[in-house]
Amino acid sequence: MKGCFKCSLFILSLSLVFSMNVGSDTLPFMLMPEEGGSQASKARRSFEMYMAESGCKVKVIFINKSIKESDMYFSAKPSSISQDDHKQYDRLVKIKTYNNIPLTSTVLIKSSTGISDLKSTRGERLSVVFKGSYLGWGEIQNLYSNAGIKLDERDVYEAGSYEGVIALLLHGDVFVAGLPGPLAKRWAIANNLTIIAESEEISVGDVWIRKQLTDDKKQACKKSLVSLQRTNRRDKRMSIFPAWVEGFK
Repeated sequence: MKGCFKCSLFILSLSLVFSMNVGSDTLPFMLMPEEGGSQASKARRSFEMYMAESGCKVKVIFINKSIKESDMYFSAKPSSISQDDHKQYDRLVKIKTYNNIPLTSTVLIKSSTGISDLKSTRGERLSVVFKGSYLGWGEIQNLYSNAGIKLDERDVYEAGSYEGVIALLLHGDVFVAGLPGPLAKRWAIANNLTIIAESEEISVGDVWIRKQLTDDKKQACKKSLVSLQRTNRRDKRMSIFPAWVEGFK
């Protein structure tokens, strides 16, 4: 019995060591939680399994912290990579959008209203993804400010996803909706919507990787991301990214 007990402890120890070694090359992959990507466990696992099979093991983390705590990072804000951070990270890939439509921020309204300018929506309800989102809120605020409109916080509804943003508009819960340009132009025609305000093109959506990682690791991770693209709703591999991300290049 004692011998069997010692054997069990030995096997357990080997298992622990093996599991530690297996996880030792897993890269923390950080995303901001307020940009509209799915934080569901199924979405995270689907992406992690795909990346692991492609030779780039990652652990998805949604958290508002410094990127210095991560080996890989999806950047949805121009200012999220400081000059000091540039010294520690390399840009790995850039995003692809629907039909390569420039990435902007827009405000949409139902075409049936006959309204064609943002000023005419003063005091009306607006849906956005999250108030912490750069594309989905920060730039929308700028559009309102440029139109001379001060938004009332009580008129702004957070949907949690861009699909939710458009749903609130279509169901009549809000009067206008804030969406990234590629999504706005993709959904506008089919849903009889009109874009009444749009920002200049915005350069965000890069994936960055720590410089000190090996070139082989960087190339494996780059190849994995470039091969990834949205297919259908059942495929959750891309769900952790905001809906305006169609793939990478």
